[in-house]
Amino acid sequence: MLFILSDDHAYQAISAYNNKLINTPNIDRIANEGMLFTNACVSNSICGPSRATILTRKHSHINGKIDNRSPFDTTQVTFPQIFQKNGYQTAMFGKLHFGNNPKGVDDFMILPGQGRYINPSFITKKGDTTITGYATDIITDYTLNLLDKKRDKEKPFLMMYLHKAPHRPWWPSPEKFKEFTKKQFPLPETLFDDYKNRGTAAKAAEMNLLTHMKYGHDSKIRPETIEEMVNVVPETPEFKREFTEPYNKLMKHKRHYMIPF
Repeated sequence: MLFILSDDHAYQAISAYNNKLINTPNIDRIANEGMLFTNACVSNSICGPSRATILTRKHSHINGKIDNRSPFDTTQVTFPQIFQKNGYQTAMFGKLHFGNNPKGVDDFMILPGQGRYINPSFITKKGDTTITGYATDIITDYTLNLLDKKRDKEKPFLMMYLHKAPHRPWWPSPEKFKEFTKKQFPLPETLFDDYKNRGTAAKAAEMNLLTHMKYGHDSKIRPETIEEMVNVVPETPEFKREFTEPYNKLMKHKRHYMIPF
């Protein structure tokens, strides 16, 4: 069993549902060869709680992980433990976002907390390590390495392949950044929604671009440049320091890191 999870990935950004924003051919292939959910709900979509629900098969009010701050009761049985007990080789690579030593896995490589996109640190059974590269590439390459080279092919396996992407701050890989800075997207119908005649949940949700988006963090530009956003060129000192310079270093080593374990 290969369990693939992307983080905060809206259905509008999966072209199997609609390709007006982006094309996701590999995800679409899974949909074409499997099942596409067109009427599905989630009990708690926040990072940590969603994973707690997946792992325990319990709603948040039962497993106790109601938000990213509340602790997770580690005495609860998670489904990888059940697989492991029944002879499966088990592994978990990527973002967990609560606790850093998952139970029931023979091998793990977990981003501490939210993790970083560029040159991320990982917690592993052999200690902490920092790997040069882009998080999505690294998690993918280590997963493939385990499946192709380290897996005991005489045993059934459970592989938890858990991405940080596309969770904000939306730091794309260098080639994707080059592509999407020039791309124009259609404006959403709800861009200027005044929430009249809408339910309480819609009014209370912190999803408004004007009042809730963290421009300095999410867009990599300073708050004082908000009025100039239409014409902004990503060459501010902050952008160069936090985005351009790390990526220049990253490109020199991209996909050339060693897999030490």
